[in-house]
Amino acid sequence: MKSFDETKSEIYEFINHIEFNRVFEGRSQYLKDKIEIMFEDIQHMIDEDNEQLKAEKSDISSILDILMYNAIEFSLSEYIANQINNISKLVYNYNDNSFKDDSLKVRSLFLSNFLDGYMSLRDCINLVRNLHTSCDRFAKFNPPTFELSKHYIDSLFDKPKEKEPKCGD
Repeated sequence: MKSFDETKSEIYEFINHIEFNRVFEGRSQYLKDKIEIMFEDIQHMIDEDNEQLKAEKSDISSILDILMYNAIEFSLSEYIANQINNISKLVYNYNDNSFKDDSLKVRSLFLSNFLDGYMSLRDCINLVRNLHTSCDRFAKFNPPTFELSKHYIDSLFDKPKEKEPKCGD
């Protein structure tokens, strides 16, 4: 299991990656700002500061809305899906340590499970494609010895033709 610092650095790398801006378009800056606030709040929780949380429940909810929309609406690369999954788990843990809201909990778990299933399905599709290609190549594989064997087997099952009786015999 990854530590908070590892997850934090992965998410920071993602939100500063060009793909983040491409995937989330006009919402990317909003997401960056809200994720940064969550990180600050989590750091205060770790340091056991009794500081007021800066993020609001509605902000966390809208992060999930944006992530869910993109996860469901668009085809995602493995990298993007994994990073969205990381943010979803961050939201889950943030909620679990602050708001304890059941709706946020269920939605973040749903998104995480959805992305896990999505990636498994993509892996299955790729496996079936590769298998189909291999089977197709194998079916087209026809060396001369197979052709000879086929003729030999056909000759074994051919019935010898009986001579037709001639008239008067």
